[in-house]
Amino acid sequence: MRRYPALISIALVAACHGAAPVATPTAVLGNVTGDAESRLVLDSVHHEVILYAGPFRVPGMASMPDMDMPDMPGMPGMKDTKKPMTGMDGVHADGTGEHENHAAHAFSPLVKFVWPVDGWYRGFKVELVDSAGNELPQHLMHHLVGVDFAHRQLLEGDLVRFIASGVETHNVVLPRFLGVPMKSGQQLGIYAGWHNPGPKDYTGVYIRLAMPYLPSNTLVKPINVFPVQMDVDNTPGQPNVYDLPPGKTSRSFEFTMPIAGRFLGVGGHMHDYGIDMHLEDATTGKVLSLVKTERDSAGHVLAVGRKYYPIGLHMDAGHKYRVVGEYDTPVKDTLFNGAMGIMAGVFAPKNASEWPVANYNDPETHADIESLPGGSKVTAPVIGAMAKKP
Repeated sequence: MRRYPALISIALVAACHGAAPVATPTAVLGNVTGDAESRLVLDSVHHEVILYAGPFRVPGMASMPDMDMPDMPGMPGMKDTKKPMTGMDGVHADGTGEHENHAAHAFSPLVKFVWPVDGWYRGFKVELVDSAGNELPQHLMHHLVGVDFAHRQLLEGDLVRFIASGVETHNVVLPRFLGVPMKSGQQLGIYAGWHNPGPKDYTGVYIRLAMPYLPSNTLVKPINVFPVQMDVDNTPGQPNVYDLPPGKTSRSFEFTMPIAGRFLGVGGHMHDYGIDMHLEDATTGKVLSLVKTERDSAGHVLAVGRKYYPIGLHMDAGHKYRVVGEYDTPVKDTLFNGAMGIMAGVFAPKNASEWPVANYNDPETHADIESLPGGSKVTAPVIGAMAKKP
C-alpha cells in the first residue's frame, strides 16, 4: 500500500519504539452469537482479533431455488487493482460471465461478536477454510460485510460497515499510523454473500477473519479514521442498486458535510459499464476527487481506481458537496438493478468524538437493521450454519 509522505515520520517513530509489552499471548474468548461453533480468539502477540465463523453449508447453484436478491446496504472497500477471480465452470465470479447478477447470491446468518480490546482496528484478512484449517475455494464467498452496531454512517442513518470485502479484496490493512478507534465490549457482526456456481455443495465451511489492531497502550497513537461512503443513489435502509438504461447516464447525490475533516484516500465500487465517479463542490462545481474504472473490451469492470492525499482532502462542516457516478451501457435494454455507484473513503475527522453514534429510534437505522440477514426486508435465502454435532 502506498504511504502518505507527510505521515511517514509518524510510522517510523512507532516502528523504532515498538508497542508496549503484553502479558497474555493468546486467549480463546469462547463461542459467539450466530451458530454453535463460531468462536473468537485474541492474539495479543501478533495484535490480531481472529473470528472463526461457521461451519456453514454453501450449496451449489443447481440446488438453490430461484431467488430475488436485493443488494445489502454497505460500504464497499477500496478494491485491489487485480482482475476479477474466475469462478467454477469458466464463468466470472459474479456468476454470469456477462453482467453482474446479484440474484445469484445467498446470505450467511448474521454472526455477532464483541470486540475484546481497547485500541484501534486496522483492517481485515479473510479466507475460507475447513475444520482442519485447509484453504477452500475463495470464490465461494462473493462478499463479506462487517457491521458496527455502535456507530452510524456519517451521511445517513445506516450503521457503519467496518468491513467490505469482495472477491477481489480479501485483505485490506491500514498503515500503522492510521486506525479506527474501537472499545472493548463494542458490538459487531459479520455476514457473507455466498456464490457457488458449480454443482458441488460445500459443507463445513469456516470464515477465518483476522483483524489486526493496535492496543490502547501503543506509545505513538495512530490518527483516528473512519470509513465513509457516498452513494450516488442514496437510499438509506433500501437496496443500493438502481436500474441502468442504455447509453451514457449519470446519477448524483448532494449532501451537507456534518463534521470537518480530511479524506486521506478514496476508492469505490461500480458495476459493469461504470466509467468513473467524482466528488465535487456543489456550490462551485469544482471536481475535488475523481476515480476511474478499469474495464475490459466488453465493459466489465475489472477494478476501480484509488486516490491518496498526502496532506488530506479537506472537507468543511456545513458545506454542500455532490458525488456523481457515470455509466456507458452498450446493451439495448434497461438492466434491472444493474448499477451501483459508491465512492468510499478513509476519513480523518477533525474531532473524532463528533462521529455520530447509532440511534435505534432513527427510522433509517431501524430500516437498515431490517435489511440485514434475518431481517424482514431480506428476500434472498439465508443459508443456515451447520449445527454442532452432539
